[in-house]
Amino acid sequence: MSRIDSDIKAADNISDDFKAELEKVLRSVLIAAIALASTRGNVITTEDIERLLTEKGFYQVGEGLLTTGQTELMDNARKYIAAEVKKEVEYSDDTIAKLETVRKDNSDAYVLIGAVLAQKIVKELTSVEIGMAAPEAITESLEKAVTTAGNQGATWTQTTTFDTYRNALVMLGIQEGLNRYRYHGPLDEKTRPFCRLHVDEVKTWQEWSTIDNGMNGVVTVAMGGFRCRHALIPV
Repeated sequence: MSRIDSDIKAADNISDDFKAELEKVLRSVLIAAIALASTRGNVITTEDIERLLTEKGFYQVGEGLLTTGQTELMDNARKYIAAEVKKEVEYSDDTIAKLETVRKDNSDAYVLIGAVLAQKIVKELTSVEIGMAAPEAITESLEKAVTTAGNQGATWTQTTTFDTYRNALVMLGIQEGLNRYRYHGPLDEKTRPFCRLHVDEVKTWQEWSTIDNGMNGVVTVAMGGFRCRHALIPV
């Protein structure tokens, strides 16, 4: 938020304490708006932004701007929040679209790998007494090899997609100097027991980094495991 920070710091007739409070509120609104958009397929409305501005105390703090004649700064701050959220949402949409393309390409590649593997198996079978194995058993074995390879590719790429999104949120928190994170995400029939246990919990980054998900690493690395739909939201 360097541009709006510079505007605030350069403003006249505003105390340093007030400037710091305004910067804090604006950062809080931006993070909350991005987190809200992430729960709605990266869609957020002007009404959503206005509500967050009110909830986070923007207008309450902004009353001080009105009394000191800084109405332009207040308007610019409001517009800046809306523009930043829009930019983050569009960037996220674009990134997810690109990652989805990569996911499909990689899945196709894994299926191809499975097909190559199947060909090798056929070659091996023809070098032995092929009559010893039933055709149905051979076909089933080959289909399983191809399907397994394709599923592994899909799992790997989907996990990578979620990891990229989660890392972006964590970096946002680091940039804003925040160290408390909420375990955020869906709570439905697909939610793993581990994730169900931690959804909506708030802990420091250090506390999350000591929790093992019981599958493939600590929470801060892979959340609930492969294809986990949850993220750590800075609060």
